[in-house]
This record gives sequence, structure tokens and C-alpha cells, in this order.
Amino acid sequence: MKRFFKWALISLGSLLIVSILAAIILPKVYRNAIRVDLEKEIDQQVDADVTFSEVELRLLRHFPNLTLSLNDLLIIGKNDFKSDTLAAAKEAQLEVNLWSLVARKEIEIKSVNLLDPEINIYVLKDGKANYDIAKKDTVTSQKKKSAVNVAIDKVSIERGEISYSDWQQNIFVKAIDIEHEGRGDFLEDVFDYKTKTIVRQFSLNYDNIQYFLKKEVGVEMIMEMNLPESKFTFKENRIQINHFIFSVDGFFQQVVDRYAMNLKFQAQETTFKNILSLVPGLYMKNFDYMETRGDLTFNGFLDGVYSGSTNELPAFHLDINVKDAMVKIDSLPEAFNNIQFELVVDNKEHILDSTVIDLKKFHVDLGKHPVHGRLKIAGLHKPKIDTDIFADVEIAALERLFPIKNFTLKGKVNLELKAKGMYDDKNSLFPPFHLNLKLTDGYARYDSFPRPISNLQFHLNAENKTGDLDNTVIDFRQIHAELDDNVLHGFAKLKGYPDTEVDADLDADLDLEDIEKIYPIAGYQLKGKFNIDLLAKGLYSKEKKKFPIVDSKMTLADGSIQYKGYPHPIKDIHFFAEAVSKTGDLADAKLTISKLTYTLEDEPFTISGSLTNLNNYEYSFKIDGKADLSKISQVYPLDGVELSGILDAHIRTKGLLSDLEVGNYTKVSTRGKLKFAGVNISGAKVSNPIRIDSAVFKFNSDKIILQKFEGKLGRSNVKLSGEISNYMAFATKRNDLIKGDLDFQCDTLDINEWMPPAQTASGKPIAETDTTHSKLTVIEIPRNIEFVFDSEIKELKYEDLKITDLDGEITIKDGVMSLHETGFNSLDAKFSVTGDYDTRDMLHPKFDMLLDVKELDINRAYREIGLMRRLAPSAANTYGRFSVNYKLKGELAKDMQPKLETLEGGGIMRIADAKINGMKLFEEISKSAKKSEMNDPHLKDFIMETEIKDNKIIVKPFSIKVSGFDADIEGVNTMSGMINYLVKIELIPFTKIKVPFHVTGRYDNPKVALGKGHTLP
Repeated sequence: MKRFFKWALISLGSLLIVSILAAIILPKVYRNAIRVDLEKEIDQQVDADVTFSEVELRLLRHFPNLTLSLNDLLIIGKNDFKSDTLAAAKEAQLEVNLWSLVARKEIEIKSVNLLDPEINIYVLKDGKANYDIAKKDTVTSQKKKSAVNVAIDKVSIERGEISYSDWQQNIFVKAIDIEHEGRGDFLEDVFDYKTKTIVRQFSLNYDNIQYFLKKEVGVEMIMEMNLPESKFTFKENRIQINHFIFSVDGFFQQVVDRYAMNLKFQAQETTFKNILSLVPGLYMKNFDYMETRGDLTFNGFLDGVYSGSTNELPAFHLDINVKDAMVKIDSLPEAFNNIQFELVVDNKEHILDSTVIDLKKFHVDLGKHPVHGRLKIAGLHKPKIDTDIFADVEIAALERLFPIKNFTLKGKVNLELKAKGMYDDKNSLFPPFHLNLKLTDGYARYDSFPRPISNLQFHLNAENKTGDLDNTVIDFRQIHAELDDNVLHGFAKLKGYPDTEVDADLDADLDLEDIEKIYPIAGYQLKGKFNIDLLAKGLYSKEKKKFPIVDSKMTLADGSIQYKGYPHPIKDIHFFAEAVSKTGDLADAKLTISKLTYTLEDEPFTISGSLTNLNNYEYSFKIDGKADLSKISQVYPLDGVELSGILDAHIRTKGLLSDLEVGNYTKVSTRGKLKFAGVNISGAKVSNPIRIDSAVFKFNSDKIILQKFEGKLGRSNVKLSGEISNYMAFATKRNDLIKGDLDFQCDTLDINEWMPPAQTASGKPIAETDTTHSKLTVIEIPRNIEFVFDSEIKELKYEDLKITDLDGEITIKDGVMSLHETGFNSLDAKFSVTGDYDTRDMLHPKFDMLLDVKELDINRAYREIGLMRRLAPSAANTYGRFSVNYKLKGELAKDMQPKLETLEGGGIMRIADAKINGMKLFEEISKSAKKSEMNDPHLKDFIMETEIKDNKIIVKPFSIKVSGFDADIEGVNTMSGMINYLVKIELIPFTKIKVPFHVTGRYDNPKVALGKGHTLP
């Protein structure tokens, strides 16, 4: 017996020692091996950038298995989703079968635990999804032996966050603070997955309607998962949203791109209190102590197939019924009694537009004040509406249940609404209706305002008996509000549209200092006496040239605006405007601004004028004064914009709008000058600062003469002069053409700083350190601008390309920017360009250019010009200079790079002397010809003509000396790198016998065949 105990103690001690040594040694031994296998598997299976900072192995957490931890796991998409984070986790813990490591078989993963994961799912309008990251060959083929075996039986998430943004279906979901644990044997084809999930903040917005906002969701469920058939059957389950608990019975199955389902759901608890917790905006602070009673029934189903591609929908049905319910809240003297609610949502036709929403009845009594009615909507595209609603409500009682933060409201509202018929927004049809809305003894006060608006009286009666817009009557029978001695009173009645009968009498006499007491503007103090007296009666019809008889005045006297951040107010504000029509004809109507003046630090500014004959719009306006933009911006700050400098305006203009529209500028009188001095525009919302040292605009009837403009745009010093014509029509008519002929001089024009910021597919800005994205994007050329610039630019920067001494004519017209014989220097060579950049079709922007280049360094052009790298990869190892005359056209991608498959063109390249190093094509020919001197050859004195079409570069036959050997070359290479060349070389001098070599394959892996019988495509 002693020997047995001794043996047992030794064995246990040995096992303990081995376990301790294993816990120390095994993680160190296998950590690097696991990391290599894992990275290899990720590279084979996943088309995304997957990174993690550190790999840790621990033995004791899941003993006898190892715990593999990937710290700072990050998954970032590619292509359209570059820089978009698909998933990130502080730590991903994988339970790994220890013996699968020891035996060096495939690594077997038993469980997954994610700590602080953040998952962002995006579906773009074109249907592209960032979660589609499985490599296509791994999806279609399972023949490759995987280094990792997924044998998961447990998945858990701690403190997770999931965001789903689907711009195609307009669905946006946010789930915050997720705790999830699920168990199941994923090695089996069919198994039960048991899960418990809590989401502490769940929000759902569908089609701009917020269905759930920060609701707590809990799920306990056993689901049968049939993986081969992609079928999921709900077994035992309990789903809770806030206090509302329901269950689901049935199945959900994916069949190719369609989803079959047969699901039934019903409430597990039938108390009214539970469904009340779902009401958006309901005051739920003391929900647990709210007294309620009443019965609830809730059930429904989904049965059929859903397919986004074919617009198939399952049939669906929903019943919600509340009977004899009551709600009592401590803060209210009376309960909400006799709550009756019956809602049926039904769709039997599997077509969304066949949905019927039928609120058959709703009723609630708050003391002696009832609300009741019904509402039925049949169809969604052109819904048929049938409703009858009555409400007699005390606002104060409703405000306690649905509080508006910081507001106190009182008064009595009486509402009667009846409507029946079709609503068709496109054809301006809506149901015949009758509305009577009345507010009496109203009162409104904001907590931080010292004075309330009181004695609010409002009575609106509106109706339409036919459903046609022109039969609508809107009758504000009474409008009345008081603030101390400030009173707004009157009535207004409108009948018909677009020909509208008007009958209105409104009068307001307000002291702005008193108005500020109920609605203060943060940081401002207002003063002045404001009065409006509006009297109008008659028909307004543009077609019939009718205008109501009007006698209306608006005045502001002794006004001032004081901003807390600036010691001096804008003062002496006087405004007087009058609208008069005595006969009811448009030609007789007149709007006059007799005076609009203000003074800021003894600098006055005045505007006056009139608009008469509204049939033809005869105008006359005067503007006089100086404005210190720095002072004005301190009195009225613009968020993110800083201004300084002086604007000096003296302008007179009068005439008829009809003359402007037809270009009869001789009948229009405009004169004056607008001067800018020392103007600076900058700030957080200004991408690049603008400085105008001095500018003078002289106005006459047909043009603006830019006598002088000197300043700085971003980092570019510029000078402009010239003429701008048709400016009046451009200012008064939408999309009318403005023309200009300007001289433009600039020392350094950096185009990069004016490019819009690059964004990811989901709209997030791309960091400046991100080199995977082009910062360039297609810029639309306006179609209503016709400008000619005679340009002289000393230096121009575009991406990494630097251009000097640019001189030529640049035209902008009808969405096209054209360069005409525009010369410049770049890369130590002389360029001349004539061409167009055409954005008339923004989906397919085009370019068409004729390029002439003299003595360009071949290797430098490869390094610094992206198109050169794509069209001529051989230039990577070529040294020398070439000249080219080439015509090229095609489409541009969003990043301003040419789409290679659209390119067409051709031209001639001249090379006097070039050295090629390490080019595979000549290396293989050298081996076949057994002439080592042809490897890394010298090329001298040749002209090569090429043509680009059908996604190919066609090299036409040309003769060349290759390291002293006479050669003839012709062939084709595709944009994807495939080549097919016929090279004939005179290997024995003076024999005139040229040996043919046929070169095929890829540019970087050519195959050479010697002898005749080979032809080119």
C-alpha cells in the first residue's frame, strides 16, 4: 500500500510538473508556427487587409486546449472599401485543440470569443457590400487543403457594437453594448444552436422612419441550423424589446439569392403595459411605477419568398388589439381611461403596394377630454385614405406624458378631421377632406426665457370637396398672440392653386427688445420698433396677370444689433418697404424699398430701390457705402469662416427683366464700381485661404470689366484682368450662360490643394497618410460658363507632376475644358498639348488630346507618370531620351486615371539612343540566339509607330539596331501584360539573313520560339 501511495504521489507530482512546464514551454514553442499558419490561411481565404499587433498563447484558460489571442485585430476592405473598417476587436480569443498542434495536423479551432468588437457593414447603392471578402476561388473550390479546421462549438461577444448601413434599401441599424453567447456543434450539418444575447441600445431606421431608438433587446433562443440547406428553424425562444416579450415559430431559409420563410409570432405576455414600452418618445423614467391595466393581443405571420432582384415579397399579417386599458401617471391628476385600440396590417398579394394598414379604432379619455377615430390606408404608392378623427385635448396633460424639454405649454385643442380618397403627389391629387383645428387660451414658455407668449388664439378651417388642388380652401379665421404690449392679430384666407383667391388682414406692432425676452438670440441684443400692416384681397394669377388689391407696409425704426463679442453695435438701422396694388393687375403692382440703411462705426451703408409692373418686372436699385468685413464678421460671425478687408460699392441699375432675358442691354442702365482692398477669407470651413490685395470691378449694361485683380488663391499668387459678359441674365435666370475673356497670370498653381477631399465608399474622409487612394477625383466643368483664359503660369503642380512655364489658351465651354497649343516644360522636356476634358456625361467623363513631347527622359517618365507605367512597363529598365507625337482619347475613372479598355489613338516615338537593363524579353532572345551582347542591349536611331485600340497596343513594323545587330520588330501587347511579337535579327553580319524569333506570354515572363511559321494575330 505504501508503494502504491508513493507511486501515486510521484505520478501526480510528475503530471503537475509536466503541466506547469507545458503551460510555460508550449505557448513559446508553437506561437510562431500558429501565426504563420493563421496568416497563410487568411491570405488564402480572405480578400481584405487583416492585421493584428500580437499573438499570445495561454494554456490554463481552456485547459487542456490552448487559448490563442489576436490583439488589436483589424479588418479593412479593399477596392471600393479601402480605408473602411469592416471589423476591429481589442482581442480575439480562439480556443485551439492542443493535440492538433502537437501532431502538426491542421489547427483545430474550438471556440471564438471577441472582446470589444466593432463591426461596420456597408451596402452601397449599386449593391456592393464590404462584407463580401471571401476569395472567389475558395468559394467555388474546396480542393485546397486548409491549415485550419473550424470545429467551433461556442461563440461569444463581450461589449460589442454592430453598425449596418444599407444605402440600396435605405436601412440603417445600430446595436451598441452587445453581450452574446452561443453554443452549437458546427462540425455537424444539422445541429441546435443555443444563444443568449443582450443589446442594451438598439436603433432601426428604415426609409427615413425611426422605428426603434436606443431600445434594449434581449434574445434567448434555441435554433435548429441546417447548414447544407441554409435553413434555420426557430424552436424555443423568447425575444424582449424593452418590456414587450414575444416569440417566433417557423423557419427561414436562403435559396440562392431568395429567402423562403414561414414565421408566426405572438406576444408571450398580454398586459397593456408591455407594448406601451415601445411607444417612441414616451416619458419612461418612472415606467416601472406606472399604473396600468388592460388586455393585449399581438400576433402575425410572414409566409412566402423575399427576393430583392425580383421584388418578391412574402405575404404578411399583423394584429394588435388593446381592450379596456388604463394608464395612471403620478404627475397627472387624472388617468387615461377607456383605451381601445385595434390595428390590422395585411398583405395577401405578395406586392408591397397592396399593403393595407387599417387602424379600425382608437379611443382614449383623459378626464372629460376624449380622443377617438379610425384610419385606413390601402396601398403605398398612391394610397387610398379613409379617416375620421376627433380630439378634445388639454395640452398641459399631453405635455406631461410626452414632454418637450424646457417648454411649458397650456391651452385647449379641438380637432376634427375627415378625409376619404386617393393621395397622388405626382398628379397633385389628395383625398377630399375637412379639417377644423382650434386652439384657445394658449400659453407657451421656454424655461430660460423671462416672458411667455400668452392669450394664443388660433382657428383654422380647411377643406377640399373634390380632391383637386385648385378646390382647396385654407381659412385662418383667427390668429392672435400677445407678449406684454406686443400684439399679433388678424386673419388670412386662401382659396385655390395656382390661381389663388386671397383675403388677409394681419397687423403686428412689436418692440424687438420685448421679443428678445421670449426668444433671445444667443450673444445678440436687439432693439428697434418693428411694424407690419398687411391688407390684401383679390385674385393672384400669373397666367391671367392678376394681383390682389394690396396695401401693405413694413417698417423698422431706430434698430440696432449688439454682439457680445464686439464693443460697437450696428446702429441707425432704418427699413421701410411698401407693397401696393390698387387695381388688381400685375402691371399695377409695386414693391418699394424706400430705405435700408445702417451704420457701423460711423461707416454708413444704404440700399434703396423699387420693383414695379410685376407683369414685366421693372426694377431700379441703388447701393452705396463701404463695409469693413472684419467688423461685420465680428458683429455677425460666420461659423468656420473668418473675413477681413474693405468692400466699397457704388452701383446704380434699372431696366426691365424682359430686356435682360433677350439681351437688349442697350435698354438697361447699369453703372458703378465695386472695389475690394485687403480682403482675406479663411477659416475651418474654407479649404484654402483666399486673399484679394486689390480688385476693381467696373459695371456697365452689358459687361463687367475686371480692371484689376491681384491676390492669392491658396498658395498661388494670381493676377486677372478682362471682361465678363451676360452677367445680368446669369444673375436673374437659372442656368443662363455667363461669358468671360480673361488674362490669367500665376507664379505657382497647385491644383492638388483645390481637389475635393478623397472619401471611402461609405463617405468617410481618407487620412493624408493614406497612400492607397488617389486624392484626385473627377471635377465637373460647368455647362453655363463660357470662359477663355489666356494663361501664363510659371509653375503648376498636379499630383507628383511639376509643370513650368505653361503658356497657352484654356477654354471652358458647355461642360468641356479645352487646351489649344498649350506649351509647358516638365521632367526637363518640352510639352505641347491640344485637347479636351469633357464632363458633359459625368458617368463617362472623356479626354481627347494631341501630345507632342521633345527629349523626355524615358526612365524618369516611367517613375513619375502613372499612364506611362501602365502602357509601357519596359520603360522601367530603359535609360535614354525619346520624343513622341501622339493622339490619345478615352474615358476617365473616378480617380482621374484613364480606363485602359477605352483608350484609342496612335502616333510616332523617336529614340536616338537608349540602354535597356534586365528586360526579360531581350534576356530570353539572347539565350535563344546565344548572343550575350543582346542581353541589356543598346538601341539606336529608330522610329516606332504604334496604335492603341481594342485594349491592345499594336506596334507596327520598324527597323532597329540592337547592340549592333540589325533587327525588324512588330507585334501586339495587351493592357493586361500579354505579348505577341515577331522579332527578326540579322545574327550573321552582312548576310541579309534575319532569323525570326516569336515572343509570347507575359511581359514579365516571355516565351521565345525560334524559326519560321509563326504569325501575329
